[in-house]
Amino acid sequence: MISILLSWIIITFTLYTTGRVFINLYNRITAQTETYGFIDQIIVGMTAIIIPLSIWSLFLPSNHIFLFIIFSLCCCYYLVEVFKKKSFPPLKRFLYNFTSKEIIIYLIISVVFITYCLWQPDVYDSLHYHYQNIRWNEEFAIVPGLANIEDRFGFNSNILLLQSIYTLRFLFNKDIYTLNQLFVLLIFIWLIRQWIRSRYRMMETLFLSGFMISSLLSIIFINNTSTDILPNTIIYYLISRFCIFGFDWKNSKLLLFTTPFLLITFKLSFAIFGIVSLCIFIYLIKEKKIKSTLFLSVTSAIILICWLIRNIIISGYLVYPLYQIDLFDVDWKLPIDAAQSQLEYIEIVGKQFFKVQAIELMQTYRDPQLVDFGIFILYSSLYITTPIAIYKYIKKRKEIPASFIVVIACLVATVISWFFSGPDFRFVPYIMGIILITNLTIIFKTQNLYLNNKLAYIIPSTFLIIITIYTITYYSNLKNNLIEKELYKSSSINNILCTPYTIIDFYKDSYTTDQAKPKYRLNENVVFYIREDSYDYDKFPLVPDLHYGNFTSYYLFEARGNTYQDGFKAKENK
Repeated sequence: MISILLSWIIITFTLYTTGRVFINLYNRITAQTETYGFIDQIIVGMTAIIIPLSIWSLFLPSNHIFLFIIFSLCCCYYLVEVFKKKSFPPLKRFLYNFTSKEIIIYLIISVVFITYCLWQPDVYDSLHYHYQNIRWNEEFAIVPGLANIEDRFGFNSNILLLQSIYTLRFLFNKDIYTLNQLFVLLIFIWLIRQWIRSRYRMMETLFLSGFMISSLLSIIFINNTSTDILPNTIIYYLISRFCIFGFDWKNSKLLLFTTPFLLITFKLSFAIFGIVSLCIFIYLIKEKKIKSTLFLSVTSAIILICWLIRNIIISGYLVYPLYQIDLFDVDWKLPIDAAQSQLEYIEIVGKQFFKVQAIELMQTYRDPQLVDFGIFILYSSLYITTPIAIYKYIKKRKEIPASFIVVIACLVATVISWFFSGPDFRFVPYIMGIILITNLTIIFKTQNLYLNNKLAYIIPSTFLIIITIYTITYYSNLKNNLIEKELYKSSSINNILCTPYTIIDFYKDSYTTDQAKPKYRLNENVVFYIREDSYDYDKFPLVPDLHYGNFTSYYLFEARGNTYQDGFKAKENK
C-alpha cells in the first residue's frame, strides 16, 4: 500500500509539473494563452517527459536515475515559483477547489481503489513479455535486435518505457506498476466531480456510467501493465471533456495536436486520431500562425522520430510487425517469418475472442464469466443504438459541430480498423464505451434531464461495491490456495501494507523448488534463464521456449558481441 501511494504521488507530481512547464513554454514561445485543467496537464506532461526519455534511452538505461533528475527539476521549478510569489499557487488553488463533501467522496473512492490495487492479477501479456521488457529498459540502453529474444519486444510501446522509470525497484526491490490504475482513478474522480457539479445531469451521468462499465469489463487489465488501458482512457477523457464543456478546440491546440502522436507511440492502432492533428495543422496554416505551427510540428515530429528510431534498433523494422514496410538491412533484423506469424496470430486470436464474446456468449479462458456476459451486453447495445444514432445524426447534422464530426469519424475508423486487424475487446474497452455513450447523447436530449438527488448516488456506489466484492473474492481465492499448500504464513502476502501482492509473488510462493534454473549461455558474458514454468517469471534476463504466442526462441538467435548491450541477431542457418 505504501509503495502504491508513493508511486501515485511521484507520477502525479512529475507529470503534472512537466506538463505545467511545457504549457508555459508553449504559451511564451507562441504568444498563446491556452489554459488547461489538472488531467490535461498530466497528459501534456507525458508528452513533455517522453521526448527526453526517448533520447535518453538511446544511450542510457531508463530507470530511477532519470526519474531522480526529472523529480529534482520539478522541485526546483516549484522552489522558484514559491520564491517569486511567496506562496504555492497550484496547491492553494487545488485545495480551495473542493468542498468537504467532495473530499470525503474522493477519499472513499481512493481507499476502495487502492485496496483493489493490492492484488495484481494474472495477465498473459504482462507475464510473458511486459515485465521483461520493462526490466530491459531499466537495466540497459536500447539493445539492437532485442526482439530476437522475444519478438513482442518489437512492439516497443512507449507505455512500457514510461513505466520503467516509475517502478521504484530501487526502493522496494520489486517493480511497482501503477500508471494504468492511477490514470483510471484520476479520470473516475474527474467524472464524479463533473457529475456532482452538474447536479446529476443526464449527460454527465452517461459519461460516468460508460466509464464505470468499461472499467469493470477491463478489471483484470487495469491493475497491471496493459498497453491498451492508458490510450483508451485518454481518448475517453478527451471526448467526455469536450462533450461536457463544448468543442472549444482552438484553445486546446497543444493538447489536441500532440496527444495523437503520443498515442501512436503507445499503441499503433490509435494512429487514426492523427486526423485531429491534421485538421489543427490545416487551421494553423490557414490562419498563418507560424510559431504555433512550428512548435507543435517539431514537438510531434520528435516524439514520432524517436519512437521509430527505437523500433529500428529493437527489431530492424520501421514498425513491427508490419513487415510490408521493409526499409532497412541490418544484421539484427528479426526474421520476416516471425513478423508474419505475429500479425496472423493477433488477427486469429482477436477473432476468436470476438466470436465468443460478441456472438456465441461463451466463457473465455481469460475473463471471468460476468465480464464475458457484460461484454456481450455492450456489443448488443451497440448493435441496437448505432443504427438509431446514425438516423438521428442525419436529421440533426446541421446542428452538430464539424469538430464533433471529426471525432466521430476517428472513432468509427478506429473500430473498423480494429475489427479487421484483431477484434479483441481488450484493445478498445473505453472506445466501445464512449461510442455507446455518444450514441445515447445523439439519440436522447440529455442536456436538460437530471437524476433525482437521493437516487443518483446509487450509480457510483454500485460500481464501488462491485470493485470491493471483486477485491475480497480475489484475496479469498489467493488465501485459500496458499492455505491448502500450507504456504500462507510464510508467503509475501503478509507484506501488502508495504507492497502489492503480485502474480509473480503468488507463483514464487506456490511453486517453491530447490532445483537450479536451466540456463542458456551464448558466450562467457551473455547468459539467459530459460522459462520453463510459471515460477520462472521473476528471473532476468529470461528467454522463452517456443510456444503458441511466441515466434522466437533461445536456440534461434546469437549474441552480436560480448555483452548484453551489444545486442542479438538471428542465427544464419535458421
